[in-house]
Amino acid sequence: MGYIKKLVGMSVAAVVILSIVSGIITVSVTAMPRVPVAVVYSGHGFALNGDEFHVLRIQVIKVREPKPREIMGYIGANMSLKELKAAIAKERTRYRGRLRVGDELYRLDNITTGDMTVSADLMNVSGLTRERAGHINITVMQYEGTRIGEGTLSMYKGAYMGEYQVLLAVLPPHPIKGRI
Repeated sequence: MGYIKKLVGMSVAAVVILSIVSGIITVSVTAMPRVPVAVVYSGHGFALNGDEFHVLRIQVIKVREPKPREIMGYIGANMSLKELKAAIAKERTRYRGRLRVGDELYRLDNITTGDMTVSADLMNVSGLTRERAGHINITVMQYEGTRIGEGTLSMYKGAYMGEYQVLLAVLPPHPIKGRI
């Protein structure tokens, strides 16, 4: 009888441990962060409208967003770290970004990039609703030995409504090291 109680106790303990472990795996997979690959555009400068100007910062990064089902497949395949890195490197990349004009922060959406251009919608990140607040177009070029960005910013909502000329100092694209 004591043997059966121990066996049942061990079985219950195993189920609890497996539940905890699978819960951890589920939480970590569903909360899987985006894997940054490279900073595509990073610049700071000004949005100008006549005598009015505001400080402007923009950053666009390339990310890989593995789907939870694919991650579970990788875990189930018992891959080595090298194989896992190679599999994630094959994932489709997307662009994510943010822009700060003055004191307002916006998320960039519908980002399109070209050889030396970036275009994106500005989405308001304050509040519960997602609304389009503006649009930005930037062309990056070499000017007097420095990379600059020149373009337009149209603000439809918020404290900085209006049409602006954009002038930025732009860093060259660079990979993000130390990540998978």
